[in-house]
Amino acid sequence: MADDSARTQLGQEKKERNIVHVSSYGSIPDQLKSRIETVRFQIHDFVNLDCGSVFTDKFMAHGRLWELAVRPHTVLTKKGCNISVRIFGAGRNPTAYYKAVLRTKTITESTRAFNYEMEHFFFIKQEVIIRNECDAYGTLTIDVDLQVVTESPKKVWFPRSIKLRKDDLLIQLYNSVDITGDVAFTVGTMEFRAHKCVLALEAKALYKLIKSILVTADRFGCSNLKLYAESLLVTWLPTMNSAIELLIFADSYSCALLKEECMDAYSHNPTVVMKEDESSWTELQESSKLLSELLFYSTIEFHRRHNNNKNKTKEGGDDDDDDDDDRNAEQHEEKYLDVSTLRDRLQEADVDVDGSRKYLLNEYSKLIHEEFFAKDKNE
Repeated sequence: MADDSARTQLGQEKKERNIVHVSSYGSIPDQLKSRIETVRFQIHDFVNLDCGSVFTDKFMAHGRLWELAVRPHTVLTKKGCNISVRIFGAGRNPTAYYKAVLRTKTITESTRAFNYEMEHFFFIKQEVIIRNECDAYGTLTIDVDLQVVTESPKKVWFPRSIKLRKDDLLIQLYNSVDITGDVAFTVGTMEFRAHKCVLALEAKALYKLIKSILVTADRFGCSNLKLYAESLLVTWLPTMNSAIELLIFADSYSCALLKEECMDAYSHNPTVVMKEDESSWTELQESSKLLSELLFYSTIEFHRRHNNNKNKTKEGGDDDDDDDDDRNAEQHEEKYLDVSTLRDRLQEADVDVDGSRKYLLNEYSKLIHEEFFAKDKNE
């Protein structure tokens, strides 16, 4: 009776307790993300499988690379043979706090909630697998559910919302980016859409980044990457107002296409180009070699346009005159070929196209002579 009265009194004390304040010390513990990502591994004709480990392809889950391996005959015990299912990180930074749950038709096994091992083994009796887990066609299906730990969010100060004008064009573009965006950046597993025209005019950092990529590719001999970066700079040239700066840059790294485009911009409107980039023009004047090339290109470009107009006015003329013109054109063809044409023709012959215009012309001359002698020999 005394014990019963003591319990009654203790229950009344608990009911009367009122917590009026809670203090805590230390950071909030990490928690498992609620989202579960599952990988499925199907092993056909498992009963007759006679080999070592079989592996899945590397797969991405929660932003990390993983891999599954199943070994049919692993551990022989008194009670029979076990199979092992191994899950392990396959990326550069494989470890993470995670929880893995293995599921078959009748079996569910789990790691501890905050596992940090680079790999984990599940062991299952082979007899149970063969008897209960394979389907009518002998296929064993293994599902592994993965959860990773996410750090508790920290409270970060943000400024109060600024009232923006709804008629601001940039605000309208931002609000409609899902519909009007014409370029996308992929960062990890996230995709951010944007507008090419805004990036071309405002994102100078991207322009500098492409230049850095080109320099690095040139340093380590990555020709295709260098040529691709060069072509990107050419497409952005009309919006950069820096033809002279890029001309000096292109000359330094043997970027024939970019150099030609910069010279072309100058030859079409020299006054505007010099005024837009006065500091780079002052630097260019210190190089007599580059100035001579610029003058020479402007002369060639003038003759190229002049010859094109002349050929248009002669259409329908005397056949003999046309033959003479064709012979003269072939004789001077190399001199007037642009870099794009030179690269196309050299690429068809599997010749390296990373280099200056002088290099490209030299390689093209070799190619023409080789083709000429080969043709002459066959005849």
